[in-house]
Amino acid sequence: MEEEKTKKVLKYREAVIAKFLNYQEEESNVFMPNEIFSDIQKPFKEIAAQKVRNRPHKFIKVETLKGIRNKRGQNEGANSTHIAFAYSYYYFITWLYRYVKYGQFKINVEDIKEILGYARTSVEVDYIIKKNGILDQINYTQTTTDYPIAWEMDDFNGLEFMLLSDAEPETRTLMYREKGRNYKVKYPVKHFHRSLETYESGEMDGLFFEPYDFDVIPFEIFLFCMGKKELGVRGFYLYCYIKRMNGFYGGGYDASYERLSEETGIPKSTLEDDMKLVRQYRMVNIVDQMDYFVHGLSKEERKATSYVANSYKLFSETKIPIKTIDRMSLVDYRAMQESKRTAPTAEEIDDQMWGLPSNL
Repeated sequence: MEEEKTKKVLKYREAVIAKFLNYQEEESNVFMPNEIFSDIQKPFKEIAAQKVRNRPHKFIKVETLKGIRNKRGQNEGANSTHIAFAYSYYYFITWLYRYVKYGQFKINVEDIKEILGYARTSVEVDYIIKKNGILDQINYTQTTTDYPIAWEMDDFNGLEFMLLSDAEPETRTLMYREKGRNYKVKYPVKHFHRSLETYESGEMDGLFFEPYDFDVIPFEIFLFCMGKKELGVRGFYLYCYIKRMNGFYGGGYDASYERLSEETGIPKSTLEDDMKLVRQYRMVNIVDQMDYFVHGLSKEERKATSYVANSYKLFSETKIPIKTIDRMSLVDYRAMQESKRTAPTAEEIDDQMWGLPSNL
């Protein structure tokens, strides 16, 4: 039975993933710490900065409106896809732990990679998820062979897990037979200990026990994104960030593309493509507060777009047409504004009409 599970193709197949994971509706909610967005970006930005410092400066000649100039031949920013992967990976392993999936069947690193849109044999993201990898280093995950096999919730003790080490010898023997004695899983540290101090002291103040400053991300949204190649970890990450900011501001999140790019770590050009997709699947709605997009308009004159993350029930299974804002040149925009400024008001028009003959 265990072998049959891993033989199925999981990549971009929502229903197959849900069945493989034995997903039940009551296993939907996952609490995510709001600080995760800044926490996971830091190491990737540090890696990118280190690469720039260590490599020789190689330039290529590019032609611009101002003439020929030098441009670096490589992207110097942090890898935004890997940032999105790190977020999605932590979300997923938290769900696996919370709903004791490790105890129900054997899910390995290859399965997780495939569900998150990577080839089973890919080593591209190993530096993020391996023992002492990025997520371990920032104290978000920890590799362990002791995993939960049951859970219960009561009013007095709250959430409690029964670990493999707590089980009867016969149960442990059965688990070892199915998964092996060296079967390793990831422990979601933030959901047990919110800070390094409480981790070191052993205080259980994580999201499983004392939830605060968090957002709830239904598992259906994860499945929706992982089931679509165009969305994947990038669409999931962007949606979750907008949802988090909606909660913070208590409504629409007003931000320019420059600000959104800076806060998510997604390059502006890539962000435009990602935003288009989450809008086409009706995951996110936007409200343009300007009638036209005007290239070259000053920051003081621009009005930020407002972003709203929709609930899962409003998503579209297929891409739908979206309205895009019309473009206008800066010259035409200035002329339009001047025309509006000098146009007579309704009151002035009434004054001009006063006393004129009527055909009534």
